Amino acid sequence: MQAIVRVSNMIVVPSNATQAHRIFSLYERFLCQAADLPRRDWGEPDEACIQLAKRHESELKKVFAHYAAMGQPERTAEKEEVLMDCFNFLILLQECELISDHADLSLATSIELFVMVNVQEIEDFLAGTLRDYELLRAMRLSYDEFIDALQRLFTAIPARGRTDVQRLEDTLSRLYKYCPHIDLGLGMGKLKLQAGTE
Repeated sequence: MQAIVRVSNMIVVPSNATQAHRIFSLYERFLCQAADLPRRDWGEPDEACIQLAKRHESELKKVFAHYAAMGQPERTAEKEEVLMDCFNFLILLQECELISDHADLSLATSIELFVMVNVQEIEDFLAGTLRDYELLRAMRLSYDEFIDALQRLFTAIPARGRTDVQRLEDTLSRLYKYCPHIDLGLGMGKLKLQAGTE
């Protein structure tokens, strides 16, 4: 993560560009160069994983809203859709220790996952139907896309005899355990996981 930040600081962009915009500029260049690379088959989440995510909806919405708002201007309208950019998505995974040697999830794989969830926007950009200045907003996750990413994230982690649901439970467990923002009140999520294993 530190390396990405340092490289992004060397990109020539407007002087008032935010750090997130600099990193996205770097990410945009990566998209253009990686367009012809083979894609991982991330599969589809099964019904049990979908239901598990629904049971944790209240906790996951708190996490999503908190990280989506980091470094962003305050919303001007209550009904304005909350969206999470790539930078904040990676910060979430890093702070909650989902990207770590112990979690078997790398930064590169996390970016690949973000790309997969936004595959339609990427295809539009590469086809020229989405302009450069439109890409920054288009390449953001809605809550539903965030949940889609979370449900697929564990497929990049070795199974080691665990079912898909067990791997998703372990992912949620790490998120609740290591999330540093105790004001989000994620204790109920931990209790839900404990109740589900009894």
